Amino acid sequence: MRRRWIRSLGTMLIWIAGIEIVSSFAVKILYNDVLSFTSYFVIVGLIGLLFILITEFV
Repeated sequence: MRRRWIRSLGTMLIWIAGIEIVSSFAVKILYNDVLSFTSYFVIVGLIGLLFILITEFV
């Protein structure tokens, strides 16, 4: 039960990170602005991926 919960949390974090990275690229194209949040959401996505990998090997 706990394993499934951690895995779904990791999947949710990856989806959030992916959506935010795409939207920040859209903002950069529209406003020619600096991507300040992208690195933060890449880290969030990597944490989500780490959760999924932990559930695979545990």
